[in-house]
Amino acid sequence: MVDGLPNAEWEQAHRAFHRSLIAACRSSRVIGYCDQLFDASDQYRNIARAAPMSEVRPIAAEHRAIMEATVGRRADEAVAHLLAHFDGTAEIVRRELARSSAQAQPRTRPAAAGAITSEI
Repeated sequence: MVDGLPNAEWEQAHRAFHRSLIAACRSSRVIGYCDQLFDASDQYRNIARAAPMSEVRPIAAEHRAIMEATVGRRADEAVAHLLAHFDGTAEIVRRELARSSAQAQPRTRPAAAGAITSEI
């Protein structure tokens, strides 16, 4: 991220990396579907980027583990690393949404003693 905005060069490399994982499947339908999922998940990656630095994960190491297992043709290991990668982002998104929701909750003051209230 640069000045609070996603880094366009990194975004392109990130998309290319994840697309390369499925490039050998030879199904344009599957590749197209995965492209759609990647696009749809972009909003969640943006939410994850807003998380405090203390929650930043070792993304490069996660991608390296996925790549090494994939290149080594260890499919089960590659899938496990990929799922952990997705789950890591999902967990940060859940925490960030909970944090922003808690901050957005209106703070109500208790009614003054003897105040008349009505319920609709």
